[in-house]
Amino acid sequence: MRILFVLQEIEDEQLGIMYLSGILKRHGHATGLIKADYEVIFRKLQDKVPTILAYSTLGYYFNYYLELNKRIKNRFKVFSIFGGPYPTSNPKIIENYGVDAVCVGEGEYPILELSDCLASGKSIENIRNLWVKKEGRVYKNSLRPLIDNLDQLPFPDRELFLLKSPFFIDRISMITSRGCHYSCPYCYNNIMRRIYNGKNIYRRRSVDNLIGEIRQAQEMQKVSFILFYDDIFILMPEWLSEFSDKYGKNINIPFSCYVRTNLVTPEIVSLLKKANCYSVSFGLEAGNDYLRNSVLNRGMSKQEIVLKATLFKDKGIKIRTTNIIGIPGGSIDADIETLRLNIKCQADFAKVSMFSIYPNTDFSVSMRKPRGSFAEHSGVLDHNILGILGKYSISASGHFQRMVRSHDHPLHGFRSLSEKKKIINLHRLFGIVVSFPFLMPIFGLLIRMPSNKLFLYLSFIWSNYCSYFRLYPTCGWYGFFRRIYKHRKTMMRCR
Repeated sequence: MRILFVLQEIEDEQLGIMYLSGILKRHGHATGLIKADYEVIFRKLQDKVPTILAYSTLGYYFNYYLELNKRIKNRFKVFSIFGGPYPTSNPKIIENYGVDAVCVGEGEYPILELSDCLASGKSIENIRNLWVKKEGRVYKNSLRPLIDNLDQLPFPDRELFLLKSPFFIDRISMITSRGCHYSCPYCYNNIMRRIYNGKNIYRRRSVDNLIGEIRQAQEMQKVSFILFYDDIFILMPEWLSEFSDKYGKNINIPFSCYVRTNLVTPEIVSLLKKANCYSVSFGLEAGNDYLRNSVLNRGMSKQEIVLKATLFKDKGIKIRTTNIIGIPGGSIDADIETLRLNIKCQADFAKVSMFSIYPNTDFSVSMRKPRGSFAEHSGVLDHNILGILGKYSISASGHFQRMVRSHDHPLHGFRSLSEKKKIINLHRLFGIVVSFPFLMPIFGLLIRMPSNKLFLYLSFIWSNYCSYFRLYPTCGWYGFFRRIYKHRKTMMRCR
């Protein structure tokens, strides 16, 4: 069976897809990555090879993928399956025309079983983790247990993206664990805990297995930098100690990882430095104590965040923060408070996102319940927050949020057009002002200016500069522009 992974942004490594491809190839199936473009897919499917089209999406591209899939299904006899965070949170998308199956949760063994069954002509109605539609009827199957021993999985298929993008010639993505001990009410892990009835969803690979994957990657390509995408890399101090020792001695490649500030200690920072950690990312999220702790349930004080940031700065480790603006119950002033806290932390780059949530999180479930029931359900938000939430609207994408993504700005949930203009400019200038705080005296004037492409271009340039030269450096200026040139040629070939 041939499985084609349909992706809009084929230039970036997607570990989830790479893991799926790895297990499918191990069992004799053919896989490929294809641009989410009708003409490209049309040409590929002309060979009439039995094909599964697999779409993995966070939600932003879902409507685009859905319309694309409809066109393809009207022309070709292919099997279409949707998976990833958004389908997991909302499997009812299977009711849409052309969607044959939806994968809920981990997809390695469900997509393998599906491919085996379709290749052999066996029934597919009872594959666990899948909602399957056949002759108008939807079969909603139960969940299989989470993969307990991650070491048993094949290493991710790096050839899938290595042939498409020059940006990962010497920088690779990896993950050492799945799940999280925490359950922030807006996070994908909150969905996983909910669908698995509160059971522990956190699992971790052995250090030796991880080093084995790095060795394999080194045989395929030059590796100058590694990005570890674990939700919290420092969650198990004993594992981190073993990692620091073995990685430092056997690999010693600069890397970046995600941490959580309340878990950071001087000992943890020393272990990361010993292993050659170059930069870390952590969720600052909100500068306002009430929004950060009572709404987002983070449980961290400003003083703790600044103190832990100082520990990294003292060791020469770069800092990247993630932040949320447009939180229900917040304001422009609260969002600027977040910006000021980033300046105190001396963040080398501050990434900012508009507030949005997946369906089936504690946040979204609370909105469907009568006033007062959410506190009984999860204890995350109190009755006053529920009252605030009720004043906001459902965005065009179907998510409850006050703000929408920076490159799509219908008036959904903004208090006024004036607020909309300010928040768009705040989003675009946020990271720049954090790095250049001398702009603060005129910042209020800047965000009142009409939304313009100059701010958008500046934001794009600054974020990419920080990515390639501040946080994850692998080359100089010459190498950077050479890769841009190669990237353009690669994307032209993909079309």
